[in-house]
This record gives sequence, C-alpha cells and structure tokens, in this order.
Amino acid sequence: MLDYIYVTVIGLLLILITVPLVLVFLRGKRELAEKIVFAVCCFVLIYKLIHFTMYCTIYNKRIIEQLPVEISSISYFLFPIAYLTGIKWLKDSSRFIAFMAGFIQLVAISVSPQSFVLSEMPYFTFVESIILHYALFLGSFICITCIEPLNIKQLPLTLAIFTVVVLWGGVLAAQTWQTGSNIMFVQENVIPPFLLIPGLGKGKLYIIEYVMIFLVYCVAVYGVSYACHKGKTSKASAWNMGPIRNYIAYLQSLAPVDTVTSTESQQEDITTQL
Repeated sequence: MLDYIYVTVIGLLLILITVPLVLVFLRGKRELAEKIVFAVCCFVLIYKLIHFTMYCTIYNKRIIEQLPVEISSISYFLFPIAYLTGIKWLKDSSRFIAFMAGFIQLVAISVSPQSFVLSEMPYFTFVESIILHYALFLGSFICITCIEPLNIKQLPLTLAIFTVVVLWGGVLAAQTWQTGSNIMFVQENVIPPFLLIPGLGKGKLYIIEYVMIFLVYCVAVYGVSYACHKGKTSKASAWNMGPIRNYIAYLQSLAPVDTVTSTESQQEDITTQL
C-alpha cells in the first residue's frame, strides 16, 4: 500500500510543482528557457544513444529489437533531434508527441500506481523511466509555453506524423518483431475501469475513449500554448531550435556592433595622439 502512495505522490508532485514553476519563473525569460530545453535534449539524446549502443554491443541484443516502438521511446530521439537540428516540419509534432508521452506517464503513475508496482519492474528501470519521461514533459512544456507556441496551421502535419508514429508502434512493429511491447500498454494497464465501455474485455481497442481523450488533449495543449504566448513576441537566442545555425547568425548580428566599437576606439586613439 505504501508503494502505491509513494508512486502516486511522485507523479502528482512532478506535475504540480513543475507547471507553476515554469509558468511563473520562466515567463518572459526565453533565453533561459531555451538553455534549459537545450540541456534536457542533450541529456536525453546522449543517454539513449549510450543505452542503445550498450544493449547492441555489451549485451549482444539484436539491433532490430532495440528500435524505438512506443511513443515514449520514439520521442526520446524525435524531440531532441528536432530541437537540436531545427527541422521545421518536425518542430510542432515533436513537441506535441513528447508532451503527450511525458504527461501521460506522470498521470498514469498517479492514477494507476499498481500497474507499475505490480509489473515487477526493476527499481533502476522504474527510476530511469520516471526521469526520462519527466525530461520529455519538462522540455516540451517549456517549449510550448515559454519559447514558441504550437502553430495551429501545422496541426494537420502534426496529426499526420502522430498517426504514423501510432501505426508504426501499434501495428507494424507490434505485429512483426516487437510483439507484446507496443503502445497499447496504456490501454491495457492504465485506463481506469470507469472510463471503459461496459462489456468490452481487456485488450480491446477502446476507440471512443481514445478519440475523446485525444480531442481534449489537442484543445488543451494548443489552448495553453496560445494563451501563454498571446500578445508576446520575443526573439530567439543562440540556444533556440537548431543552435548551431542560430549561434552563427547571433555572432553575425554582433559583428557590426564590434566593427563600430573598434572604429570608435581607433578614432579615440588618433585624437589622443594628436
């Protein structure tokens, strides 16, 4: 019983503490927000690359078995790569999917702790999962509230990419080499009984609940993103999406100032000499 309480408290605290901290202390501080997201993306991507490499070398696992299948495991690569490279067509979808993966995980351990406690998941794996999902939640939440709003015009593309991810994990990969390890974990283990359609057994596709929850999620996440950016415009810093490109542009923007300063200094030296 205490294990259930501990897991629930962890999930709730991570959400209830993070949301106000981000909205209050990072409001209007885009450069700081971008630095935090940059650090989060570097951490997640490097950690997962090391994890992938170790399993395929030290533990002699087949590469095909380590390919990301679930929404979360895909987001571990999709979100950092999209942010660090600045790929425009992946920008909104990566944030949208990463926030969904992180938020659902934190909600899941709060409303259904028994799914994790009874899963016999090793302690390290559980802690690792919490940290990585929280990183997705934190990074994507900062992105959509403090850096750039989600673009409603990009919604069709975002939904198309999300559909591809679902089909990849829930249909293609699950029915080929990853049987039993697909994105339906939430459906089968996490959704509370009062949300399920009476008469449908476990393992069925609860399509009505999925569609309703997904629509609410879309409205909520786009609404929050728009509300946080309404009437505010701020320039990106060198730590924004695609930092290498932006950093070069940032240095170039400083060049005229440096030239002017250098010219003024030379004029002062000449005046002094005269």
